[in-house]
Amino acid sequence: MASRQLKCVAAVAALTLNGSVALASPPVNFSGEGLVKADLNQSVRINDERIKFQTKDPTDTYEVKLVWGANSSSGWHHHPGMVLVQVQSGLVDVTRVINGQCVTTQYGVGSPNGSTFTEGETEHVGTSAAGAVAYATAIVGNDDPARIEDDPPACATGPGIRMPKK
Repeated sequence: MASRQLKCVAAVAALTLNGSVALASPPVNFSGEGLVKADLNQSVRINDERIKFQTKDPTDTYEVKLVWGANSSSGWHHHPGMVLVQVQSGLVDVTRVINGQCVTTQYGVGSPNGSTFTEGETEHVGTSAAGAVAYATAIVGNDDPARIEDDPPACATGPGIRMPKK
């Protein structure tokens, strides 16, 4: 059991690429492999062909490989910036807290919702019944953590939310 807890801590540390993290709702059968951490030292303002991207200050960027095993959970968390996640294989159910309610949307290969989703300051959890692999690009404020752990919200035990088996 201690080995499994140690693996969860190592996975989240790899996900953030920058130190220790308190685990309020630890991942289950989930790992993140930090591939790149880089600095974007100038502000950016792009508004081209109906796509906008803007930073006002220097930021840190991360590229992370995310792996959900069968019956897995990323743990409840949020990001102080934005994350763009591209699902390479499998399906990921993303549950977000919206107006105090848990709302789940499925993303992945063959999903009508597409295989890309975004994350940010809204509390959320990613789960997968059969497993999935995704790549995430995070853009956060300079020296901010890439991921902040959250306690499960009150709505997390309500209907329609598939929490992994332990």
